[in-house]
Amino acid sequence: MNVVIIDNDLEQLDMMTATLHCACPGGSVCAFKDPMLAVKHVYNNETDVVFAEVRTAPVSGFDVLNTLRRIKPDIKIILMAEDMALEGRASQLNATGFFQKPVSVEAVQQALSGVC
Repeated sequence: MNVVIIDNDLEQLDMMTATLHCACPGGSVCAFKDPMLAVKHVYNNETDVVFAEVRTAPVSGFDVLNTLRRIKPDIKIILMAEDMALEGRASQLNATGFFQKPVSVEAVQQALSGVC
């Protein structure tokens, strides 16, 4: 399984990378601070799941979701934020899921069940 993580916060990015390695041993995890580089990576590489922080710059996780849906309509995109109030918007934009940060290994395992 090929997973992409997007978060401007390096500490959160490292934590989520470790969480994914625990939840899906043997999976390939690519982590990006820059959401535009992540989109380019997904465009050029096979990717099964994208975990994207909502509050990123220069574009938001919502922008990443919209762009990736045009490029790869069937890709799984799970948005993340510290604020659960953003879950409604994520749902309206057809995100595969929404996690409140910090994300637990159990939540990631459940989201990836059947894929990993």
